[in-house]
Amino acid sequence: MVKIRQANKFDLPYFIEATKKLHNQDHNSWSKDLQVNDKHVSTIFQSMIVGQGIVLIAEKNNKPCGIIAGLINSFLWQPDHHIMFQILFYIDETERNKARVGYELIDHYNQAGNELMKDKRIYKYAFTVSEPMFDIDLEKFNYKMIEKTWVVGE
Repeated sequence: MVKIRQANKFDLPYFIEATKKLHNQDHNSWSKDLQVNDKHVSTIFQSMIVGQGIVLIAEKNNKPCGIIAGLINSFLWQPDHHIMFQILFYIDETERNKARVGYELIDHYNQAGNELMKDKRIYKYAFTVSEPMFDIDLEKFNYKMIEKTWVVGE
């Protein structure tokens, strides 16, 4: 059975590990020449667990097996409104294609996002997918696609 919980300071190593694994699996390969900066990633993690976002950990048998994180930032065009952008969604290879871990993480992320909107801490929240998740239908989680991103450069 999968348990979803809020991350705490002791989850930093897993956050960094998941960030690096996800970076190394970058199917778009546009950022492969960049290295993950542990100190910077640590700073982002610390800011999220103290209120500038959310970090949720999926556990099976008391071991992390997935993570989702959203960072709250001011809306570019209206800085007194805030939006939470999902910045990390990673499921350990042993748990992939087993719908519960991913489903539970997204479901709990949405619950947290809805609570933040209800409390007026954020205006909206977003979920970003990249290959190989292009075929995942997030409409069943009440998302709607609003934009696509293209990148120039190698």
